[in-house]
Formats: sequence, C-alpha cells, structure tokens
Amino acid sequence: MTETILPHDVPNAKADPAANYSLLSVINHWLSVLAILIMVATQQLDLPSIHLSFGLLLALPLIWRVVFRLSRGFPRTPNQHPTISFLERLIIIGLLAAIFLLAVTGLIMPLLSGTAYNFFNLVSWTASYSGNQAALEMTQQVHLFCATALLPLFLLHLASFARHAIIKKNGNTLRMLKPLNGGK
Repeated sequence: MTETILPHDVPNAKADPAANYSLLSVINHWLSVLAILIMVATQQLDLPSIHLSFGLLLALPLIWRVVFRLSRGFPRTPNQHPTISFLERLIIIGLLAAIFLLAVTGLIMPLLSGTAYNFFNLVSWTASYSGNQAALEMTQQVHLFCATALLPLFLLHLASFARHAIIKKNGNTLRMLKPLNGGK
C-alpha cells in the first residue's frame, strides 16, 4: 500500500487536490448539516407544517448536494487499512443515500396522500392526483427508515472524524475546514 500524504499531514507538504475538498464542497457540506438539523428539529418538536415547509425549501438543494458529491467523486482516502477506508466511504454513501431518499420521499408524500403542499402558510396548492394508499405507505416507510438511519450513520461519521482528529492525527479532518482550489 502506498502512502497518501494529505496537505496537512506534514508541514509544508505540497497540497494535493485529489485528497481534498473544494470550497463549494465544504460550503455544501455545512449547509446540508444545517438543513438536516432544521429538519430533525422541526420533526422532533412535532411541527409538521413547518417541517413540510422547510422540506419544500430544502429538498432540491439537498438533492443537488448528493448529485454534486457523486458527480465530483470523493477525495483520496488517507493512508490506512483498506477495510477502514471502505467502511468510512460506505458510511458517507449511506448518509448521501438517506439524504436523497428523505428529500425525494418528503416531496412526494403530500402528492400521494392527496394533501396540500403548504409553504409557511403563504402559499398552498394541491396536486390534481387522487393519491395511492399503497404507494403512500411504502413512501412513508422509506422516509421513516431513512430518518431513523440518519442518527447511527451520523454517529459513525462523527466517530470516524474523532478517530482521524484525536487518534490518527493525520489531518484528514481538516479537509472539511480548509478547502483547496481544485479539490473534489
């Protein structure tokens, strides 16, 4: 296995765009974190109309975030056992899949249930579709499963962050704080 040097691994090491994130990726990441926290908070506080309104506002940016990340690819992993790299990548792909499915299912549940799309009580509209109970139930189950999966995936992602920051001290965690021109 060859060693991958991140720009923060060694003082004055040459920056490697393939091992880092771009400014747009970093902004995307942190705005997505904020969006998800808003969605979780409105759900936990049992504010369904506000949850739906924020969902309508944030669904397309979150879908774009997932498509953007997948189209850009992922930065090269640090020098570590390939199994660890695979598991860390699997966690990130799980998070992206959950975010994507939450956004898509959240957008179509009102359509399938025949209820109104209500945007902060400012604008409301109902699609001219009578609904489909079986499709609605399946969509609700996917939405609930993905929402439930977010916490363990986030905790695993956070544990990976802590491993790199505290134990390995390999600079990997700085990639989401210090973007690099030409990064992924």
